[in-house]
Amino acid sequence: MKGKRPTRHTPSAESAQAQALRAELHALRTDIKASVAAAVHKEVRAAIVQLEAQASLLARINGQRPLPAMHGWPISPDFGLVITDLLDTHTYHAVVELGSGVSTYIVAALLAQLGALAPVRQHVAIEHLPKYQAQTQALLARLGQAQRSAVRLCPLVPWTAVDGTAYSYYDCAAALADVAATLPTDGTARVLVVVDGPPGATGHWARYPALPLLLQAMPQAELHLLLDDHGRDEERDLAQAWQALLTEQGRAFTTQTFPCEKGALLLRI
Repeated sequence: MKGKRPTRHTPSAESAQAQALRAELHALRTDIKASVAAAVHKEVRAAIVQLEAQASLLARINGQRPLPAMHGWPISPDFGLVITDLLDTHTYHAVVELGSGVSTYIVAALLAQLGALAPVRQHVAIEHLPKYQAQTQALLARLGQAQRSAVRLCPLVPWTAVDGTAYSYYDCAAALADVAATLPTDGTARVLVVVDGPPGATGHWARYPALPLLLQAMPQAELHLLLDDHGRDEERDLAQAWQALLTEQGRAFTTQTFPCEKGALLLRI
């Protein structure tokens, strides 16, 4: 009995399959190259923007002083520039930072440079961990003339919103009351609040309590809340919750976003 003859593939059929495979591989390589090129271009462009911002920021606060490291957890240089621009273009009677670090150094350096010309009466940074309070105090010591700047230790404690939602937030009522006591009482008080803490790992919407506490402590002041990390979904959501709260209370407000590396939102009340 004769066996089956092996199936033969014609040269033309094999050639067509090989050509199709080569075309698929070529398309895949092209896609990979384009994706890698786009990613590299994006990263290089972002790095250039941050280097430009850091050089500009260094010149703004005093070209003779080296800036602390501004990669990883600290604020980005472009966010630092937003802070200096606000201080240059607005009359603030106090600066409050919820979270401390490089931004504290930048504000203190600018105030020291302006001296008596700066209307800011008090600059307070709130920190919940002694380790980071000490680090920020060491940064301020490098300036040697930051008399208006202080880092207050305010541990995280339970805080409950009007709707019953529980948060873990800075025990900062006394610190805010001290700032409020220095403000003008003629209706002109304006306060810049840099919101960069507590870290998101401390809980959902970790920074939400900032607004209710500020409204309670400084009801007559014009508040400018500068929220870092607005590029994150959680920060965008809590910013919307802030606006909903202000609408419920019948308070007028405006918002402005900045195209910073991590995103930034200015809420004026």
